[in-house]
Amino acid sequence: MVFFKTGGIHEFSNVPKVSGFVMEHVNGGSDSEEYKVAVQENCTTIPMSKGRISWHPPLVNLFKINVDDVVFSTQKAVDVGVIIRDNKGRIEATMSKKIHALLGAVGAEAKAFEVGMQFAEDNGIQDVLLEGDSLIIHCALCELSTLPSSVASIVVGIQDLYNDFRRVEFSILCSEIGE
Repeated sequence: MVFFKTGGIHEFSNVPKVSGFVMEHVNGGSDSEEYKVAVQENCTTIPMSKGRISWHPPLVNLFKINVDDVVFSTQKAVDVGVIIRDNKGRIEATMSKKIHALLGAVGAEAKAFEVGMQFAEDNGIQDVLLEGDSLIIHCALCELSTLPSSVASIVVGIQDLYNDFRRVEFSILCSEIGE
């Protein structure tokens, strides 16, 4: 079971960003259902207008790496998507990759972040803002929480990649729970 306690929420360019979250891991129960309940009760987001969430640029001299994933459990595979844009919104590079591995939702998110960092490095990008939609991975990368054991090796690998960059920042894209 995973509980989140809000430590602070701020808004930048009308996109909610979550910071200062503390995670507590407690044994037992159905992780996915308890996770949803805990997030619904404890993760407050800034109200947004209905409609699509639009992309917002990073600061000057940063490249924003947006990552996402989808799990195909019956195929024992994960698809990861990465898009890298500059501060003017110009697309620098994109990729999608199928990974044949049996990963859960959190493992797939961690793998998406890892692939995004590796892709940026392969493209010679040195100053990055990595954005995804996993609060668990965001908190682990920002060292705001302990690592879930299921993704510890992936997150440590991502953290090792930090040394290959001049500047690494992270943000999280929050959307309404259940959508």
